[in-house]
Amino acid sequence: MTKGWINAEEAAAARAEHYALVTEPMRADLARIGVEVERLSEVDPANAEAMRIIRDRYADVQSDLEAAMDATYLFGDARAQPAGGRWLVYEGFPLLERILPPPDLDAAVLLDMRYFIGDALRRNRDPELFDGLHEIARRSELGLVRVGYVSALASHKSRAQELVPVMTELLDDDEMWPTTALAVARLRLTELRPRIQQRVEEAPGWKRSYGKRALKSLDRPPRT
Repeated sequence: MTKGWINAEEAAAARAEHYALVTEPMRADLARIGVEVERLSEVDPANAEAMRIIRDRYADVQSDLEAAMDATYLFGDARAQPAGGRWLVYEGFPLLERILPPPDLDAAVLLDMRYFIGDALRRNRDPELFDGLHEIARRSELGLVRVGYVSALASHKSRAQELVPVMTELLDDDEMWPTTALAVARLRLTELRPRIQQRVEEAPGWKRSYGKRALKSLDRPPRT
């Protein structure tokens, strides 16, 4: 066994130990209602009582990225409990903004739990999420944290015209425009095609590829 492999195993064991330590109080509460799990991801999101316990202790697991992600994706399971997505947007997101330290601009966006809330909601079509998603998408200071929220907005096709202003703003953002272009295509906002075309002509690499995908989608006849 190589030294690198040994180091990786030791690091994984340390992460597992920290995960267990951070989630111990929550798992103890779950065990008292007959839900015994090693990881929060094993909880059935349709179990309302279990989800209430996780919701009430959501802030307690934010010191462990894996535990926080497990809890977040449980709430994002729209098929099991639609209200979970609403809690994430209207209560979980503001909670994180209160308890998170000031953002480190040098840190990867993937270390920001607000990003994972958006990722968990990408395909959530709950109409009650629209206003919250819209508000978050407009907050330019959040940068790439907004990626999942913009993708989630693309599911709200019945309100597509209301999204023209924010999608126009986001297409002017050098980091956000590729994700926005795909959202525009899903929303069939053909009036924004010229701006995407302009971006494609200016962009290198993967961003150009995203833009081309969006243009190709916009050029296909709408589904009937």
